[in-house]
Amino acid sequence: MSLQIPDEFESFVQQRISSGVYTSVGEIVRTAFDLLERRERLLEMIDAGTAQFLSGEFTEYDGDSFERFFGDIEAEAQRLRLKKKGA
Repeated sequence: MSLQIPDEFESFVQQRISSGVYTSVGEIVRTAFDLLERRERLLEMIDAGTAQFLSGEFTEYDGDSFERFFGDIEAEAQRLRLKKKGA
């Protein structure tokens, strides 16, 4: 597959290679696609979170419940780690 870099990005690409940040156009393109993929996953998570919020699926915390808040975050992170291990 060949890829044409648009003229408006050509100098940026060459500058990044010249500075040593990237070693090739291919590396820049791989990074760009990786970032695009991450952006799309983030937008999906934002959409899911927004839907949960709008449907009332959320927990309210007040100024006195920081420990419970962080405990809930840690419990969810642990749940996701275990789910990932099992997948």
